[in-house]
Amino acid sequence: DGDVASILQETQAGKIFDWNARESISKALHELFLAHQNGTPAPWKGKAELIQKYSRKELTARMVELLEWE
Repeated sequence: DGDVASILQETQAGKIFDWNARESISKALHELFLAHQNGTPAPWKGKAELIQKYSRKELTARMVELLEWE
């Protein structure tokens, strides 16, 4: 699994599948459809406080810190 899989797992913001995992993909889509139909949040909505550290603003600030010299 790669960086994206690690981030999705850490933030609980989604799932990642092998390209040929038809049954798992179908089940996940069905879960999302049922949640939408019932007006409930997605089963893996994610944690906003964890997702925030991957925002463009936060990543840019971290890059600036790395590039600053004194």
